[in-house]
Amino acid sequence: MATTNVVASLLNNGVHGPDGSNGLHGGSGGYGGGRGGDGARGADGHHGTPSGSIEVFLATDGLKNIFVDYTLGPTPIHRGIRKGVEPLQLGNPQTHLYLSSRGGDGGHGGRGGDGGSGGAGRAGMNATRSSSGTNGGPGGNGGNGGNGGTGGSSGNGNDITIRNNQEDMDLLMILKQGVSDTNSGIPGKGGDKGHGGKGGPGGPGGNSYSWSESYQVSDGRGGTTTQYRHHTNPGGFSGPNGHSGTNGIDGNNGISGIPGQYSIILNSHEYGIVKYEAPYDLHVEKIGYIDTVGYNIIEPDSHVRLSVDHLNVGGMPTPSHQNIMAYVGDNGWVECPIENRVALQRWIVEKTKSTLPHEIIFHVKDYRHDIRMLPRNPFVQTSTMDHQCLVDRVNQSFARVAATKSPFTIEYPIQSSIIKGLDCVTMTDEAPFVYSIWNKSLLSIGEQSNQFDPKSPNRVLFTTIKVNLNTRGGNTSINPTDIVVRDVNGKIFNNPENGLYSIIELISPQQLKFTSATMTFVNPDIKPYTRVLIESSLYLGHIKDMMNAQPIQSRPFEIQLSEGYLSNLFNCDILLVVNNQSEYDEITQWKLLARQLGLTLNVWNSGLYQGFMLDHRKVDGRTLLQDFRSKTIIYLDNNYVKDEMLYPASEYIRSKEFLNAAYHHGIHVLMVGKNFSIEKEIFPINTFERATLVYYKQHKQFLYALKHRIPSGTGCGQIIPPFMAVEDNGDLSFNVLVDKKNEYFIVIFRQLTLLSIFKKSNSVYPLKTIHLDDFSLSSSDNESAGIIINLEFEHLGFKINFSPSKIKKHKENSITKIQQFLEILQQIKTLSSINNNNNNNNNNNNNNNNNNNNNNNNNNNNNNNNNNNNNNNNNNNNYTQTINENNNLNGLNVSGGGERKSVGPISTIIEDENDSYGGYLYVKFKAEGSYKKCYFNLLTSAKVLHQCEEKSKKSYVPVNYLNLKRFSLTRGNQFGTEKNNHLQTFQLVTPETTWYFRTGSNDEYQDWLSRLSPMSIEYNVTYSEPSSVVKDQIILKKEDARGIHLSPRSPISEEKHIPIIQVVDRFIIGKPKEKDLIKYAEKLSEKLNSRFPNQRNIVVYEFKPKETDGWKRMTLGNVEVHRSLDKIQPHFAKLNIEQDAYIHSPTMIQTPSTIYHFFKVLDFREKLSLLDSLAENLNEESLGVLSNISTQSKLGLLMLSICSDLAEEQHWFREGSNWRDKLSIDKIKLNLSKLNILKNFQFDTFTHSDVVNVETRISFPISHLLIEIGVHFKIILSNFHRNFADKICLRRRTNDVSNASNSLWNDITMVHLFGKELKDDKPHGKSIPNESELLKSIKEIELKKLKEWQDHVFTQHGSTGSWGYHCTKADSSKNKKEKRWVKGSQVILAYRKPPFTSTSSVIDCEILLPSIMSKQTFLSNYIPPAQGGTIIEERTIFANNQDARQQFINRVATDKLGFDITNSDRSSHLTVLENYSTIFDNNQSLIPVVQLEKPTDSMNQILPNSSSSSTIDPLHSNATDNSAITIDLKKNYQLPPTIGSEKQFIIGDDSNTNYPNNYSTNDQQQQQQQQQQQQQQQQQQQQQQQDPSMIIPSHSTNQQVSLPASPVIIDEASKHQYQKAENNTTTTTTTTTTNTQTETIIKLEKEEDISQTSSPTPSSSTPSSSTISSPSLQPIISLNEQNVEISLTTATTITPVNDEPSPLTTPSSLSLSISSPFFPVENNNNNSNNDTTKDNLEIENNTNN
Repeated sequence: MATTNVVASLLNNGVHGPDGSNGLHGGSGGYGGGRGGDGARGADGHHGTPSGSIEVFLATDGLKNIFVDYTLGPTPIHRGIRKGVEPLQLGNPQTHLYLSSRGGDGGHGGRGGDGGSGGAGRAGMNATRSSSGTNGGPGGNGGNGGNGGTGGSSGNGNDITIRNNQEDMDLLMILKQGVSDTNSGIPGKGGDKGHGGKGGPGGPGGNSYSWSESYQVSDGRGGTTTQYRHHTNPGGFSGPNGHSGTNGIDGNNGISGIPGQYSIILNSHEYGIVKYEAPYDLHVEKIGYIDTVGYNIIEPDSHVRLSVDHLNVGGMPTPSHQNIMAYVGDNGWVECPIENRVALQRWIVEKTKSTLPHEIIFHVKDYRHDIRMLPRNPFVQTSTMDHQCLVDRVNQSFARVAATKSPFTIEYPIQSSIIKGLDCVTMTDEAPFVYSIWNKSLLSIGEQSNQFDPKSPNRVLFTTIKVNLNTRGGNTSINPTDIVVRDVNGKIFNNPENGLYSIIELISPQQLKFTSATMTFVNPDIKPYTRVLIESSLYLGHIKDMMNAQPIQSRPFEIQLSEGYLSNLFNCDILLVVNNQSEYDEITQWKLLARQLGLTLNVWNSGLYQGFMLDHRKVDGRTLLQDFRSKTIIYLDNNYVKDEMLYPASEYIRSKEFLNAAYHHGIHVLMVGKNFSIEKEIFPINTFERATLVYYKQHKQFLYALKHRIPSGTGCGQIIPPFMAVEDNGDLSFNVLVDKKNEYFIVIFRQLTLLSIFKKSNSVYPLKTIHLDDFSLSSSDNESAGIIINLEFEHLGFKINFSPSKIKKHKENSITKIQQFLEILQQIKTLSSINNNNNNNNNNNNNNNNNNNNNNNNNNNNNNNNNNNNNNNNNNNNYTQTINENNNLNGLNVSGGGERKSVGPISTIIEDENDSYGGYLYVKFKAEGSYKKCYFNLLTSAKVLHQCEEKSKKSYVPVNYLNLKRFSLTRGNQFGTEKNNHLQTFQLVTPETTWYFRTGSNDEYQDWLSRLSPMSIEYNVTYSEPSSVVKDQIILKKEDARGIHLSPRSPISEEKHIPIIQVVDRFIIGKPKEKDLIKYAEKLSEKLNSRFPNQRNIVVYEFKPKETDGWKRMTLGNVEVHRSLDKIQPHFAKLNIEQDAYIHSPTMIQTPSTIYHFFKVLDFREKLSLLDSLAENLNEESLGVLSNISTQSKLGLLMLSICSDLAEEQHWFREGSNWRDKLSIDKIKLNLSKLNILKNFQFDTFTHSDVVNVETRISFPISHLLIEIGVHFKIILSNFHRNFADKICLRRRTNDVSNASNSLWNDITMVHLFGKELKDDKPHGKSIPNESELLKSIKEIELKKLKEWQDHVFTQHGSTGSWGYHCTKADSSKNKKEKRWVKGSQVILAYRKPPFTSTSSVIDCEILLPSIMSKQTFLSNYIPPAQGGTIIEERTIFANNQDARQQFINRVATDKLGFDITNSDRSSHLTVLENYSTIFDNNQSLIPVVQLEKPTDSMNQILPNSSSSSTIDPLHSNATDNSAITIDLKKNYQLPPTIGSEKQFIIGDDSNTNYPNNYSTNDQQQQQQQQQQQQQQQQQQQQQQQDPSMIIPSHSTNQQVSLPASPVIIDEASKHQYQKAENNTTTTTTTTTTNTQTETIIKLEKEEDISQTSSPTPSSSTPSSSTISSPSLQPIISLNEQNVEISLTTATTITPVNDEPSPLTTPSSLSLSISSPFFPVENNNNNSNNDTTKDNLEIENNTNN
C-alpha cells in the first residue's frame, strides 16, 4: 500500500490560453508629403481550456487510514480518465484534502500597431531677381492606429462530486469546511488600441532675394555722385502640416466560461441518496458562564460553568455517528480536562441552533499572592475562553469555532479602596484615615454569611492595619509612645504597633464596609516632616478552602508631621512652600541659609493646608499676597503623594498666579525642580487681573500716551467702536442733528453711561465722547423740529442739544429713537444722583475711620466704591479708551465724568468743610514749556480744577479747566524735564492731557497734595512695572511711594489696560492683505523695543478687513499690545533639578549655583539691603579679600548677582536699537533703574555713621564692596561690542547708554564714597580739598581688584574660556609664550549667566517671547482659569468630642469613598480591634508559605547579568538546590546608600536611606561597583558551603544600590505618567533573601532597552510557581525590619500557578508592594540571638535537577 500522507491535492484544472501577439506599426510616409502607413490589428487571445471533472469517494478502514477513491475526467491535455486511491492519515488534525476543477484563463488580445508618421512636405523655390519665392508643400497625413485583438474566452469549470456514507460523515472534516473551486477561468482582456501617427511637417517656403543698383546724379557743382537703389523679391510661406491619423479601437474582452457544480452525495440510512451543496460548519452563537459557587466573579483557582449555543452555518447536517466535543482550550489561565468536554447533539440540521446538553466545567488556574508583593489596586487579569469543537475519530476542529475567543476577567469578589484622610497634621492634631471594603459579587461574604443567606457559603474575610514605627523624612524611627491611635469612637489603642484588624462577619452583595481610625503625634521631640506609614491589608478565604485566609490586596498611607504657617511672624522675607514629601534636613538647611543672611522665613505646607493659593484669605484676615508683597517665595517642586500617585508639587500652582503676583505685588519666586514652565507663566495672558481694552487711533498717539498719559477708563470718556453697541444691554444708536447744525451718528452705551458722537455709522473713532455723570437735562417738543434734548454740564461750562435728523432716509428712525434717548438719559440722571450720594457716604466713612481701618474694611469699602463701575465695564467687555481726539465739536471740549478711587489708609489729609480750595501755582501745559504763575481753584465735589484770571481783588473768573474725574498725581522729576526744585513739583496726568505744577514753598506743596492725592488713581511708571512703587514702599520704606494716601497695607488694584489700535489705510488700487497688517505690527514692535527697551511686549494682530468712512478707506484689522514682565528684572528663577533626591539633599542647598539663583531672583533693592547687612558683619579676614566674587562665598555670590542685574539692564537697553530714537542720554540716565536705585539707596553703614572724614568713609567695608562692584561694572561696559558706526557716528544708542551709565556711576561714587547729598537728582556738597588724591586712591584700589580678578579668571578658567578670558600656557620646549585674550561677548554672557550655574536652569530674563503674533496663535496659549481647591486651616483636635470625630470621618468617607450615612444597609463602619496576631490559629504561621519560581529564561531577559558567567545566581548556585530559602524578617535590614540616582517614592519603604554628598557616578565607578558585588557574591557562596551558620549582614557598607532615575508611578489609573525611561541607563535592583543560616544579595543591572527583548514561554519542566516578570521592568526592592517593597512601573506579566504558564500582561503602571502587614514591630534593642525561625517566611525553591 502506498505511503499514508497528511495532505492530498487533486487538481484537474484547465490551461491558460496564450496571449495574442501585438500588431505591427505602420511605416513613415515618404518625402514630399507621403502618407504614413496604418498600424496592423493585434492578434486575438487564445481560449482557455476547460477543466475536468472530479469524483471522490471517502472511506476508511476504521483504524488509521482514510481512503480517497478518485476519478479525474478527461481534459484537452489529459485525454483519458484517471483513477486511483490516495491514503490519508485518520486522526491527524493536519490531514487535508484539496480539490480544484477550475477552467483555464483566456489569453489577452494583442495590442494594435501604431500608425506611421506622415512625410515632410517639399521645400519651396527660392526667389530670384526675376521671380518671387514659392510656398512649401503640405506635410503628409499620419497613418491610422490598428485595432486591439479580442481576448480569449475562459475555459469552463467542471463538476466536483464527493460521495460519502452516513457512518463516515466525519471524514468530510478533511475538506476544512470549505467548498472546492469549480469556477470557470478569467476571460482574456481585449488588446489596447494603436495610436494614430503624427502628421508630417509642411515644407519650408523659398528664401527671399535682395539686390542693389547704382546710378549717377549731378551734384550741382558740375560733377556727379553715385547713388544706390535697393530691391527685394519676397520668399514663399511654409506649407501646412499633415493631419494625425486616427486611433484604433480597443479589442473586446473574452467570454466567461460556464462554472461547474460542487456537490456532496450522502448515502443516508433514512433518506437514501441525498445531495448537498456544501459541508457542515459550526459557529458559536451565544455563551453564558458563572462560577460554580455563584459569586458571578471569576477568581483564581475557581471553576466556571459555561453554556454555549452553536449554529450550523454549513450546507448539510453534522455527523450522525461521531461525537462533536465542545470545550475550551487551555491557555495561560484556563485549563479544561478532557473529561469535562461536552458532546453536542448529533445530526444538527443546517441553519439550526444547538444548545449543549449540560455545561462545560473549566478551571481557572490558581495564583497565590506573595504576602510581600500584594497589589495596591484590586487584582484584575484578563483571559479568554478559547472555544473548540472537536469531531471524534477524525480528530479535527471547526476553524470558525476555534477563532472565537470570549474574554473574561479574573478578580476577587472583594476589594479595598484607597485610604483617604489627612496626610499632614501638626503636633497633637488627629489624622483621621478611612478606607472601604466593597463586595462586588452576587453572594454575601463573611464567616457568618451562610446563617443570613443560605446560598452563600461561610468564608473568612478580615482586614488589618499596620502602623510602621520605622519612619522617614525626619526621624528614622519612633517609639510606640510617640503616637496615639484611636478608633472612630475615640477609643485609644494600647499597643497599636502590634497591629489592628477588623473581622467582617457579613458583607452583603454590593455593600460597603468602612474601616477607620485616627493617629496623633504626641511627642514634641519628633522632628517635623517625619512620615509614618499606615498600611492596610485585605484577607479573603481561598475559593477552595474558604476558612483559610489569603492576602489579596494592600493599601499604603503616609502621615506627615508638619509645621504650620506662623501668622504671627510678621514681615517675613521668605516664604518656603513645602509638601508632604519634604524632609526635615532639607527644610532645616533652607532655614539655616535664611538665618545666615539675616532673613526671616515662614513655611507653608501645601499638604497640610491641602493647597496653595496666594489670594486665599486666611483666618487672620490676610492673604499671602499681602504678607509677602515685594518678598520672595522658594517653591519646592518635587513630587508629592496623593492617592498613592506621584504628582509634581507645581500642580498646586494655578496658571498665571505667579505672573499676577510678580506684576502687581512684586513677589519673586525661586522654583526648585523641573516641572514648572517659566516661559508659559510669563506669557501675558493673566487670568487673575481685570483687563480692559484701551483704543487708540494711531500708533503715534499710543507711543506718546505711554510716556505722558494715563489709560482711559471708568470716570472719563471712553472710546468704544459703534459696532460694540448691544441693544440687549440697552444701548442705542441712531442719526441725530447736533446743535441744530450738523448731522452725526451717536451711540449711547447705557451701562457705561457713555455718549459717543461719530461722523458716520461706519466710523471707527468718535469725534467726541461724553461721560454722563453730572449734568442737567431738559427737553422741548417742537412741532416742526420734533423733540429737542438739552444737556448742560455746568462744572465744565458747556451745553449741547440734540434733535431728530433732517436727512430723509434717517428722519423716521431718528424721530422714533430720540424719545428712547430721552428716557435713557432720564434713567441715567436718576441713578447718577443715587450713586453720588452713596459714594459720598462711603468716602466719609473711610475718612472718619481712617486710623482704625484694617485691610478687610479697606477691601470692603473699595468694593463699595467700584462695584457699580465694575459691573458696567464687565457688561460691555471692559472696553475703555485712552485718548480723546482734539477735534472740536461746535467749539466745545467735551470730556467725561465719573470717578475711580484708590482706597486705603489716608495720611496727612486736610479736613476742610469748604468744597473749594484755591491758591497760586506755577504751571506749564507742556513738558518742554516754561512755568508761569496762575491762580487755581479746586472744586472737590465736582472734581474739577479751574485756572482763573483775577478780575478784581479776591475775584477770579475760570478761563480753563482740568477734569479730575480720572487722573493720577505724580511728583518730582517724573517725566525727566525738571531741572531743579524736584521736591516742590507735581503733575496732574489725565487721559487727555498733563499739567505740570510747582509750588512756592513746601507748605503749599503739602496742602495741594493732601487734597489731590485721595482723589487720584495710582500711576504706573512707563519704564517700570506696576510693582516698582510697591517695592519702594516695602523694601526702601518709602511710605508714600504709591501716594501719600496709600500705605504699604493698602489694597492693590489688579487691573491691566491693553492698548488696541484699529489700523485704517487708503487703498486706491487693490485690496488690503494680511501682510500689510503684519508689516504694521512689526513696525510697532520695533518702535516699542526701541523706545521702551526694558519692556517685554507682544504685538498681536487680527486681520479683519472692512470698509470705513472716507474715500477708499478700509480697516485692516486690530493690533493689540500685551505687556508681560520686564526683561531687565529677574522675577522667576528655576533650578532645573531632575531628581527629587537632589531637591531633598541639604548639600544641594549650599551649592554656589543654588545660592546664586536665590540671590539672583531677589529684587535689586533687596540685594542692596543684604549687601549692606553682610558688609556690617565682615570680619578682618574677609576685609582683606580683593575679589569676593572669585571666592564664590555668599557675599561674593550676592555681589555677582548685583553685577548680573546691571549687565542685564545694559544688555537690553543696547539691544533695543542702534540709534537714539527719542531716547536721549538724559532719559536713558533717568530710566536706568538699577543704577538709579543704587544711587538713591540709603546704606545703613553710612547713615548710622557720624564719620565726616572721606578717607575714613572710603575705608568702610561697604565702600570696598561698592568699589569692587564698580570694577566689574566697568568691565561690563568695556566689553559691549562697538562697531564701526558706533565709533564714527553720533546719536548711537550704545554710546548714549555708556555715557549715561558712566555719569550715573560717577554720581554713585560721589554720593556713597564721598558722602555728598542728592539734590534734584544731582550730588551736592562742599568741595573736598584732596578730592583728586582720593579719586586716585580709589583708582589704585580698583586696579588691584581688577588685577586680582583677571589673574583668577585667566588662571582658573583660561583653558576653558568660560568667563570669556582665554589663556594658553607657555611651552618653553616649543618656544611658546603665554597668550591671553578676551572675548567681549562671552564676558557679557558670563555675567548674565555665570558658568558655574546649570545650563538647564532658567531665569525669566533669558526668555525671549515672540515679538508679534496673530490673534489665533496668541489665544492658543490661553489657559482657562482653574478653580483652586479649598484651603483647609481648621485643626483636627477632637479630644473627647466623639461626635466631631465621627462627623469628620463620615464626611471624608462620604465625599471620597461613597459612604451613605443615611443607609446602614449600604454603608456601615467596622469595629477595629487590637493585636491582629489573635486572628490566626496557634498552629498557623503568621506568614503563609508561598511558592516562588526560580528565574526562568523569560526572567533572564529582564535580568541581564543572570546569564553572565561572572555573575552567580544565588537561587540555584549551591549544591542543595531543593532546600527551602527563608527570609528572616526580624532582622534589621537597611537599604544601602544611594549613589547617582534619585530616591524613589515607594510606599511602605521603611528603609533608612542616606544621601551622600556626591550625586554623580561615572561609568568607571559603576564597573568597579559591579566587580565588587560579584566578588562579594562569590565569597558568600563559598561561605555558605564552608560554614552554613555564617550570616552576612545585608547592610554591609560596600553594597550599594542604584535606584531608577525616573519617578515611580504608584497607581495605574492616572494620566500623570511621569516615568521617562532612558536608553542606555543602568537600573540596579537589589533583592535580599535569607534563611537562618545565610542571606544573599542579588544585584541586577539593566543596560539596554529590555522592552525589545523577546521572552520565550517557560518550558513544561518549570515547577509550579507564582512568577512576576516584565519585559521592560524598572523594579525597586527594599528589605527592612518589617517590609520588603517592590514597585513595578511598566507592564507586568503575572503567570498563574501552572506547569505550563502562559503570561498575561497587566495594564501599565501596575505597582506591587511586598509587605508584611501583620508583624509586630520589634524594638531596636532586641536580643539578636533570639530564635527568629518561628516567624520566618519560607520560600520553597523546588527545581528539577
